Amino acid sequence: MMAWPDLAELQPVELAHIGALQPIEVLYQFEQPCIFTAAIPSGCLLLVYLMEELEQDERLRYLLTTTAAETVADLKTGTISVREALLRGSLWLADLGIDDLLPRQVFSISADQLPADALPEPGTMLLPSLEPELRVRLCGQQIKSGALPAPVLAHAADIAKTALKPIYEWLARGLRIDPPGRPPEWLRTLYSLQIQSLSPGSLEVGLRLPRAVDTEPADLLAGVHVNDDDQQIRSQGWELLQQGLEWVTSDAQDDSALGEAAPAILDSLRRLAPMSSTKGPVTAVEVSGAMLGQHHKTYSLTQHTTARIRAIQAQTGKRQETFLRVFEGRIRSLDLDLLRLILRNPATAETEVPFLLDDDHFLEDAKEAYYQELPVKIAGRSLDEKSWTVVDIEYAPIRS
Repeated sequence: MMAWPDLAELQPVELAHIGALQPIEVLYQFEQPCIFTAAIPSGCLLLVYLMEELEQDERLRYLLTTTAAETVADLKTGTISVREALLRGSLWLADLGIDDLLPRQVFSISADQLPADALPEPGTMLLPSLEPELRVRLCGQQIKSGALPAPVLAHAADIAKTALKPIYEWLARGLRIDPPGRPPEWLRTLYSLQIQSLSPGSLEVGLRLPRAVDTEPADLLAGVHVNDDDQQIRSQGWELLQQGLEWVTSDAQDDSALGEAAPAILDSLRRLAPMSSTKGPVTAVEVSGAMLGQHHKTYSLTQHTTARIRAIQAQTGKRQETFLRVFEGRIRSLDLDLLRLILRNPATAETEVPFLLDDDHFLEDAKEAYYQELPVKIAGRSLDEKSWTVVDIEYAPIRS
């Protein structure tokens, strides 16, 4: 039972000002209209939300809030939550008749006067189908409404773009004709997420699948001979992510429980987690969402989590020898489709070194060096000293 404030202490509103609240559009209904739009005599549009049934008084207690067509559209597409939509306007508390929805009494009220359970939980969407596949909340003392550090927004964008990439590249390892280089479009569609909603105050980001997933599996996986359709591959990726989050937030001492996919899962978790630097603006990342199977469970990744992931990755790296080297020269070939480049330096014995760009990271630097014919230093990582992956790239001094 909600603990309502003493109505005698609230400012009453003339019933004629509200008029007969006839629904214009019912947005959600369960026995009674739960959320609908209506207009008052002045022409102002209202969003009307059912908070409680007062059965003894044969009344329904609604929250009325002034709104706009744009807000209603955002609510229907999942761009904003129900709570956000309700708190955007001026608020009235109204008791309406159960049978006719005519106002019996109306009061002005503020959000802080409402019972704690009067409004839906933060992040609750109008319909279950609008719930974000992944919800990420970035936490830190520097994260404040109206003054968000640029690296925080960049972190959110990186999560949407590449957090799931290692897992899906691992799942698709046997499906790609040419594994190195730029991932094909069907694979990028599986792991790329779009920002559905953004709450700047807490920097909570709702992520959803790209619209392209509505295409037929045969179109999505065109040119790839597979037995599983895109949804099965996607579900496997979600299961691996959930498995990784369960593991990393537990007391497990090693990654053996993650099986063969451990390196990919750890890499995805590292991309989700905050930077390990104590000076970074993001100190924790809270992860939840429909793709994790449990809508109300939240996994918290901290800087301690990041340090733990990196330590295990370092141990794994010791079991597999990795070569690191720095090369110098000029980029003489750049393939923008496969994200490959050739570095040449006639002054050394190695006149041609092939490199792979990790997705499009460092791409802008590589393009600038290639088109301007600038000398560069490239740090590369390799398992066989034949094919290298770019770890870092910087411009080198031009020698006379």
